[in-house]
Amino acid sequence: MVNERIRIGIIGCGGIFQIAHLPALKNIENIEIVGVCDVSEKVAKQIAHYYSIPSYFTDYKKIAEDKRIDAVLITTPEHTHAEIAIHCMENKKHILVEKPMAKTIEECERMIKVSEKNNVKLQVGFMKRFDPALQKAHEFLNEIGEILLINVWMYDSIYHSRYARPFLPPRIFYSDEQIHNCLSDIHLSHMLGMGIHQADLINWFGGKAKSVSSIKKEMNGKVATSHIIKFESGAIGSFQFLRSTQMEWSEGILIHGTKGSIKVDIPFPYLRRASEVLLCKEGKYIKPIFPGVNQYQLQLEYFINSILQDKPSYPSGKDGLEAEKLIYAMYYSAETGEKLNISDLEKNKVYK
Repeated sequence: MVNERIRIGIIGCGGIFQIAHLPALKNIENIEIVGVCDVSEKVAKQIAHYYSIPSYFTDYKKIAEDKRIDAVLITTPEHTHAEIAIHCMENKKHILVEKPMAKTIEECERMIKVSEKNNVKLQVGFMKRFDPALQKAHEFLNEIGEILLINVWMYDSIYHSRYARPFLPPRIFYSDEQIHNCLSDIHLSHMLGMGIHQADLINWFGGKAKSVSSIKKEMNGKVATSHIIKFESGAIGSFQFLRSTQMEWSEGILIHGTKGSIKVDIPFPYLRRASEVLLCKEGKYIKPIFPGVNQYQLQLEYFINSILQDKPSYPSGKDGLEAEKLIYAMYYSAETGEKLNISDLEKNKVYK
């Protein structure tokens, strides 16, 4: 399949698709967008017309069952991911699904089983793994000895929407309908919707977590959480998370090992630039500089090439599952005030 094109269908045409994924798709040569689908016929029709896409639908099954289509990008709300992805994979479609992979651990496990049964790719949209600075930091783990401590933080800003404005496409299409996230629990909604990125980074840099002890502060619709993590390697870590700070976006990682340290400052995702990384070993600092980068495009390129070249999915469904487990462990620990072992997490627990 080296010289072939991948015919792709889109399910979910909301903001994240129009702002991040669609511009990236238009820059990739070896794909053809066959059709788009959205619950809003108005939005699906307008996008298809404006971007010269042949077909539009309101029923996702039309995309799933379209024999012209090889692969599907799913950018709908997370409570729909499993149902849509499973139906698509049962129709032999390769899947790139936005984070979080699904709304529950059990759904993630089902998605993995269906992908394996049907021999199709299942990639999860953790685009931060395609940041070259984070990749360099991850490589440098081999230089810092045994990991002692990992700190991860994510403080979103009340000015989030203002950050996004300069990156809006020339035209953006809105639905007349109000689409609501089905998660009524703000704490879980925030953790799954945004904290899942940091959960994946914690797993990627720290290895498998063994247990978590969490606390939360909730006030006027705002939730602040703090988590202490113990890893199976013996390392310890922390994660602080807040969706509504009065300052600018702040996200990063700080890792200390027996022979060196790593610090990464991660920019607002739409800025299309690499993170700032500082590497330290034996009293010497290294500060690599990377050119501008579109992580959304890089993850889509990997997805397409994984199909054409039959490469493993990355990040895989199993990566999505492990991030989901960590989020639910932190969530239940904060809700109960008790330490929670990842291995004891009941997979049939779902949101309230």
